[in-house]
Amino acid sequence: MIGKLGIPVKLVSGTGHGEPHIWNMVKLGEHWFHMDATWDDPLPDNGTVSYSYYMLTDNEILKDHTIDENLVLPQSTKRYFDYLTELGYDKLLAETGLDIYMDENTAKDENELRTILERKIKYHPLKISVRVSKTLSQESLNAAMSNLFRNDFISEIGYGQLNSDSTCECNVLNLYLKYKETPDKIAFDFSDKVYNTATRVNFNVYAIYGNRKINITDNVLIYPYDKEGISISNGTLSFKDSGSYNIDFEFQGIKETASISALSSSAFEYITDKKTENPVNVKIYNQYIDFSSISQWPFIENGRTMVPLRAVFEVMNCKVSWDTTTSTAVVEKDGTKILIPANSNTAYINGTAKALDVPAKLVNNRIMVPLRFISEAIDKTVIWDNAERTVLIY
Repeated sequence: MIGKLGIPVKLVSGTGHGEPHIWNMVKLGEHWFHMDATWDDPLPDNGTVSYSYYMLTDNEILKDHTIDENLVLPQSTKRYFDYLTELGYDKLLAETGLDIYMDENTAKDENELRTILERKIKYHPLKISVRVSKTLSQESLNAAMSNLFRNDFISEIGYGQLNSDSTCECNVLNLYLKYKETPDKIAFDFSDKVYNTATRVNFNVYAIYGNRKINITDNVLIYPYDKEGISISNGTLSFKDSGSYNIDFEFQGIKETASISALSSSAFEYITDKKTENPVNVKIYNQYIDFSSISQWPFIENGRTMVPLRAVFEVMNCKVSWDTTTSTAVVEKDGTKILIPANSNTAYINGTAKALDVPAKLVNNRIMVPLRFISEAIDKTVIWDNAERTVLIY
């Protein structure tokens, strides 16, 4: 499967835990990593995901594996933690548990361990992993763990055997927690909505226990998110840029994702939840685009939906402009630049000519362009709902 995705992959033979075994090496960027899917598949299946044998260096895999001497393999020396850190993949670090190698999750003494555990227990996790100095005594470990019982919502704490981390500098302490109550689900009040980027959104997250709803906004874990586009603090969401965002929450092992979109103030004016009686409607983010302010509605010509350029593509968070010297519409998004000359059957995507079934044209001083062509050029999916006479954009 990895090969089908175009990712370089090799088979490695040898032993795992003393038994004949085969696993893989994969190449990401310029670096090779060992990946043993077999040893990361827990038996019996307990519903957990393990990354203990995921993207390891030679030194890491050789702790309990051997490699057949006759194999000629690329060297694997880049730690996956360092690789993800360099790329800025904070969310992936959290999801794989590699964030334990951050300084904030490493305890040199009992006081630091107490501080880390208190910070983490706030979010009611099912598991807490901390790197601890090898100089910490069992007595200090027990004292720090027992201190957690000051939180009356905990019913049980278990811990696994201490194992050396991949650097061999610290041990890894894994705690397993049970709580006196388990919610049926978590819910929030701001997902699947479209906002003006100028808006500050106050939101709440709730744990649902049967008919009871408890506000856990201050206690739910929020996974790393796109901090270039949004900012979250104390139950308030603000926007730095337009776009679509997913925000992942977790509480007592229950994960939910809130999906939201933000539009610039000018683009937000085109959004409405009301369908019009116009022969052709356009719907995106589960909202309709209102063309009444520009007095030019979409129409179908030769089987193609023609739409006012600016109204539609600003809502898609594109930069839209009109080059008066060449009578050319310009659409830009995420490194893609589309040029659409008026009354021409040719458009240009990043300089490459593409044929149009229907030329762009000026109607009532509005440039009308073929919707499907441009939408698909910026990786949108366009579907025609004939029953509703509505174009759906995803």
